[in-house]
Amino acid sequence: MHTLFTEGLNGEEQKETEIGRVPKSWGVVRFGDIAKVKYGKAKPKTKGNIPVVGSSGIYDWTDKPLIELPTLVIGRKGTAGEVHLFLESCWPSDTTFYLVFEQNDIDLTFLYYFMSLNKLSGEHAKTTLPSLQRGDLENYKFPFPPLLEQQQIAHILSTVDKKIEIEERRKTTLKELFKTMLHKLMTGETRLKEVEI
Repeated sequence: MHTLFTEGLNGEEQKETEIGRVPKSWGVVRFGDIAKVKYGKAKPKTKGNIPVVGSSGIYDWTDKPLIELPTLVIGRKGTAGEVHLFLESCWPSDTTFYLVFEQNDIDLTFLYYFMSLNKLSGEHAKTTLPSLQRGDLENYKFPFPPLLEQQQIAHILSTVDKKIEIEERRKTTLKELFKTMLHKLMTGETRLKEVEI
């Protein structure tokens, strides 16, 4: 991930920026320049199929969205800086921020992966609970390649994530199979000679 976000895909010459080295054709952008940072709201009492998102992720469901556009929801309190990608409607709770983007040349999946690798932290807050301020998010800087390259990088990382998810499911299945077979062998339900090696 680090290599994709610092070297890109085209073997370009690099330049030094305030966030480190990036390809020469890339820019560096602040969230405050391209998006409105909004506060989430207390969840409605009504139930439905729209996810309610807190700092740690989905924790409830409601019947109406606070935002219908694709967005990033960022933890504001508790697990401050935790980022969640929503491509469909959701209700960001009052412990989060969400972003309303003002331009179309941004791939949210690309931003999600960059923010997951370069997390904001609320540890500097002068409270006992880690807490992000709106200014922290507005001043967050990230690399800004052309849209096509953003999409290509996002596709590569999404594909890797899907492969990891498949392998994790396979691992869980094999663990369950091992437990079942071990139990059958220990109780004598299955004899070792019956097992085909």
